[in-house]
Parts: sequence; C-alpha cells; structure tokens
Amino acid sequence: MRDYAKLAKNILEAHKLAKDAIRGMSDGGNCNFDSVQLPCLPRERGSKLLGAVHAAGCSGFCYTGRSRSVLITPPGGQGATRTKAAEVMAKHLQECGHRAWTWYQMD
Repeated sequence: MRDYAKLAKNILEAHKLAKDAIRGMSDGGNCNFDSVQLPCLPRERGSKLLGAVHAAGCSGFCYTGRSRSVLITPPGGQGATRTKAAEVMAKHLQECGHRAWTWYQMD
C-alpha cells in the first residue's frame, strides 16, 4: 500500500530541489517533454497517484501506454533545464524510497 501523504510531501521537496538546481541555468538544447515517471502499483488507480501529485502543488497526467503511470511535469523551461529538473526530482524520490525515474522524450 502506498502512503499518498508521504508521496505528496516528497514530491513537494523534490520540486523545490529541482527549482534550486536549475536556478540561473541556461535553457539551451532541444525542446523536450522530460518528466518524472511514477509507475502505478498493481490494482492502483492512476487517479489516486495523480491526486498526490496535485496535493503537492505540481502538475502531471496519467499515462496509459505500455505501462500505467503518472508523469510529473518538472519546473523550469523546455530544454536543458527541464531535463535537469526531472533528473533531480526523480533522484530525490528514489532516495525517499519511491519507484520513480526520468522519462526522456524529445519533441
């Protein structure tokens, strides 16, 4: 069973860390849709997972492609800063014990 309150708290922390990591960074590079991916557990509703993302004040959406998951939109721009922010957020969530990784996607 997932602790959604802890997840929301950790997402908020990760978001703040990501903002700090990209402060003053150039947003060069290609436009991308890099995000943080949180996979749904078996029989878990994506809407509950997305609720934790929204409770943290972040935006995201449910992805139902090959695997059911929620993608969290990182803070920052659309190039290098978005990639860096997504990587920082995913790393923090992993360190907090959550299954999370960086979703890399080019435009």
